[in-house]
Amino acid sequence: MAWVNEARKRAADAGRGSIADYMIGEMLSGSPPGSDGAWPHEAVRDVVEQVGSERLESGIETGRYNARGIHWRAPGGAQEFALAAQYSEFAEKCADQWPRTAAMLREIERKYKGEGRWHEAREEID
Repeated sequence: MAWVNEARKRAADAGRGSIADYMIGEMLSGSPPGSDGAWPHEAVRDVVEQVGSERLESGIETGRYNARGIHWRAPGGAQEFALAAQYSEFAEKCADQWPRTAAMLREIERKYKGEGRWHEAREEID
């Protein structure tokens, strides 16, 4: 948290405050899972809760999505539905102590479900 606070302060002083939260979020997206097996680590969850920035959360979401990288596609949306289920589990583990983090994880889940539905529809059309 100390690093995040200092980075946000320096960015604001340099006139870069609006992009700083997003970039910090992208960096935090590389977090390992927490001790409970849920992603992100508890320290990142604490940052999300304390900072309360939609831009930071958006950076985390984007960084996590992009970390998937290039991947092989099986027909349909099964891969995305599996990822959505994983993020749902993470959200459940975080919900009581880190509600803002849980909401961010549910947003990632929602996006993967939408992508899965898109791939299923595309498969049906093809």
